[in-house]
Parts: sequence; structure tokens; C-alpha cells
Amino acid sequence: MLLLIGFWAIAQLVTMPFVMPLILPATQSGEDIEPFSQMLVILISLVVTFVTMAVLTLAWAKRVEGRQLVDLGLYFDTTGWAQYRRGLVVGGLFTVGLILLVTLLTVISKFGEISANDPVQNIVHWGRLADPALWLILLVLGLAIAIQGAAEEILCRGWLLSNVTALRGLPTGLLLSMLMFASLHPHYLFVDGLSVSPAQMLTGLFGMAAILGMGSMLGMLAIRDRSIMGACGLHSGFNYSAISIAFLVIILSSDEPNAVRAFVQSFEQSTDLNAVQPALIVQFLLSALIAFYLFRRFGLPDQD
Repeated sequence: MLLLIGFWAIAQLVTMPFVMPLILPATQSGEDIEPFSQMLVILISLVVTFVTMAVLTLAWAKRVEGRQLVDLGLYFDTTGWAQYRRGLVVGGLFTVGLILLVTLLTVISKFGEISANDPVQNIVHWGRLADPALWLILLVLGLAIAIQGAAEEILCRGWLLSNVTALRGLPTGLLLSMLMFASLHPHYLFVDGLSVSPAQMLTGLFGMAAILGMGSMLGMLAIRDRSIMGACGLHSGFNYSAISIAFLVIILSSDEPNAVRAFVQSFEQSTDLNAVQPALIVQFLLSALIAFYLFRRFGLPDQD
């Protein structure tokens, strides 16, 4: 577990030289970072950080532990890629289901409060879909998110889960992989900076609960498949769908036609725990329910 934290810390250090030249000029002048630089910081951080984490994990597993890719649940054969594609679809459907559930609950909670005289904004700018910049951003984002999802699964479900399982058994391995997966998201506990308040801690706990729920679902999927390929696909599919749907909604419905600004805004919205707090609760319940279904349906296999 210390190694896992070390891999994460080294990855942050490796990323800094790539993003600081984009951040420092605006910081020194006291101005806001321009949207294009913000987008580059986000994408570069995703790629460099998680490539570094994956490389460190795979190198340690091979050179120190003498393990191969298949020992970490990585199968680049027909079955493995089929699991990955299925995971991508399930991840996207999970996101859509989550959005629909949250929307339904929001409408029910506000039933009777909406006046018939309230203006309704229903203008959709379909012509903006012809912007090549939009599709280029979606393509690059997809590659970055695929790297992020795969790296976290290699680290938590591939390497950590298998190691702890070999030492302490599958239940302990699953639990620790969930906890360490949550530990990779410490920013969830500091949504309002370092100032501690009951509201901040509550929001942070909702965020960590959502991550634990996702960890249980991804862990049970990896155990069922005896492979992390499906978990990699589901993880990436969920993250990509959450950001890209927000991105497209902003592009199509707002007065902001600039794809770069819309991307930065969508990323900020998708990672703003205060804004998505209801979704975090539903995400925890839904992912935990799926994990429980997988457990009841397939159970925990006997260790070979």
C-alpha cells in the first residue's frame, strides 16, 4: 500500500514540469489561466500522471515480483477486448442511468414549485455539432480517459487486489483495493480548500462513498471476469460519458459557442462535488447495488 501511494506521488512530481509552464505565467501576473491553457493542463495531467502510474506499476510487477501481464488480469486477446468493449458500453449506460435517476428525483422533489409563467430555455444549437474542434476535443479526451481508467485499474484491481489476495485472502484484497482506490481521490475531502466545515466534510464523505461504491462494483466485475479488462472499460466509459455528456449539453444549449471554454466548464462541473452532490448519493447506491448483485450471482471464487 505504501508502494501504491509512492507511485501516485511520483506521478504527480513527473507531471509538474509539463503543466507548470502553462500555469506560472498567469499565476505570476495575477490573471486567470486562459481556457486553452486550462484545457491543455487537464489533458496533459491526465495522460502524463496516469501513464507514469501504469508504467511504474507494471515495471515493479515485472522486475521485482517477476509477474506477467496476465498475472495482473490484462488479457489482450479476443476475450479480453470483448470484455473491454462490454465494459465501455456498461460504463456509458451506467452514466446515462445515473443522470436519468438524478433528473427524475430532482423533478419529483421540485414538483409543484415550477410556475407555468417561468421561462423555459429549450433552444438547441444543433449546428455546433459541425465544429471540427468539438470532435477533436472529444477524441483526445477519450484517449486521455482511457489511459486514466486503465492505469487506476492496473494499480488497484490488477496489482493491489491480486497481491493482497495472495497474502490475506480475497475478501481482504477486495476491501483494501476499494480503500486504496478511494485514497487516490484525496481532493474529494477538500472541496472548499483547507478550511474544515460540517458542510465540506459532508460533501467530501458523499464523494468518498461514491468512490467506494464504484470500487466495489469494479472489484466484483474483475473478480467475476478473472480479468481487469472489463473493469478498465467500465471505468473509462463512465468517466468519459460523464464529462462528454456535460460538454455536449453546454455546447448545444448555452450561449457559449467556443468548444474550448465549454470543455473547461464541463470538466469543472463534472468534478465539482457541491454541484453533483445528489448524483454522488445515487452513484453510491447504484454501484453498491450492482456490486451486491454480482456477489449474489457469482459469489467470491475459491482461490486456486
